[in-house]
Amino acid sequence: MAQGECRPRTPLYSLAAVAAARSGAIAVSDTGTSNVYRITAGKAIPVAAPDPAKNPFGMPEGLAFDTAGNLIVADLGLNAVLRVSGDQVATLASVEAPSGVCIDKAGGIVVVSASRRRLVRVGPGGKVTTIAEGPPFELPLAVTAAGDGSYVVADGYAAAIFKVSPDGRVSVLAKGGPLKHPTGVAAEPSGAFVVVDPQAKAVFRVSPYGEISKIHASK
Repeated sequence: MAQGECRPRTPLYSLAAVAAARSGAIAVSDTGTSNVYRITAGKAIPVAAPDPAKNPFGMPEGLAFDTAGNLIVADLGLNAVLRVSGDQVATLASVEAPSGVCIDKAGGIVVVSASRRRLVRVGPGGKVTTIAEGPPFELPLAVTAAGDGSYVVADGYAAAIFKVSPDGRVSVLAKGGPLKHPTGVAAEPSGAFVVVDPQAKAVFRVSPYGEISKIHASK
């Protein structure tokens, strides 16, 4: 049986997010096992505390590697943003219902809070400052940093991709069909954005001008 196949408490059964470092390191979060894994030589290795009784995670969702190669985790269960350095896990800040995280051009940590409908920045000492909050956000689930210094947010309930300027101005980049419930977004070097939408059962590309094209769709 393949790892995680039809076995809910085994690694890689209920994947939530993936992050890749410049070093080539790959990490994935698994809400089924409430853990985060490094993918090494085809195996899933817990980043910390293989003993479930000592697991430092609650419900890890979003992941991102910072400029120093540390893994940043948005933990929905703990209402916290965590940093994994080596095999040590530390709490950076308390953020209610964090669902997605990215590292911006300045190396800062930016987090979306789904239930609070907020986009926040985590600064030194765990200081949390709000970039944007409330409408038009409905259920912001993921965030990525754009090349121009802005942020791009995937919102499931709004069926939209929003662009947020550094000073908090929110605009619609793309909204409605064919998008149904986008849950993930990643920036491409070209300036476009790749969006995953499980309800549409498709992966889309959104241009910097909001044009939507389908990259892949499941049958």
